[in-house]
Amino acid sequence: MTLKTTTTPYDRLELTEWRTAIAESLGVAYASLSTSAATRLDRIVNAAQEYISQRAAHTPKLQREKTFTLTAASDQELAMPADFRSAIRMQEERTDGTNVSAVFTTKTDWMDARDGSVTHPWITDSRAKVFFDGMSSAEPPVEQWRRVGVSAASATLRVIYRPFFNLLSTGADAFTDLPASETEAILKQAQAQWALYNKDYEAYGVLRQDREDHINALETGDRKNFEEPFEQGMDVLFRRL
Repeated sequence: MTLKTTTTPYDRLELTEWRTAIAESLGVAYASLSTSAATRLDRIVNAAQEYISQRAAHTPKLQREKTFTLTAASDQELAMPADFRSAIRMQEERTDGTNVSAVFTTKTDWMDARDGSVTHPWITDSRAKVFFDGMSSAEPPVEQWRRVGVSAASATLRVIYRPFFNLLSTGADAFTDLPASETEAILKQAQAQWALYNKDYEAYGVLRQDREDHINALETGDRKNFEEPFEQGMDVLFRRL
């Protein structure tokens, strides 16, 4: 048995491969599907990625990063990326070389913290506060967060967050962030949902159990970020036990 290499990895599937695999299981060609059925199959493939991500509790592998350049203002709105699911950490990297972690708070705390003075006490705080401030007016809307604190012009605000997946395409976004080891579970989820869509309840039951078998195998070790009994120095907050 040879090991996989960087040139022949155990890879994720592209959308065209998902389409072929699911349609083939039904004994039909993707190209022969009606427009509405093909659209539904694509949607099922995307939903399967999300479902398996949820079952994996969005493991620590599933992270992305976004940076913002802060302005001279002490009160700034930040429009998050369209794939933003939830914030993990926000840190300011200031021009004087210091790194300052922002404090997560809420909009109600912002309102409650007002002490009657002309200037809100958070405005002059050297450690910035950030909070969810509603959805934007864009179509589709994105989350708006608000940064309040002492002005940190030209500083970089680094946001680490958990993403939703980009919709699959046949181009640059043909792959998702889910590890390749999750591929079979995703495939079985998609096939099961397609069977359900076609009211093939017997096939749905079999495929659903097959999906669970794959997920049970993944839970044994693939959804961890360390080896037992020899831990590799991973931060305890990063590990899923």
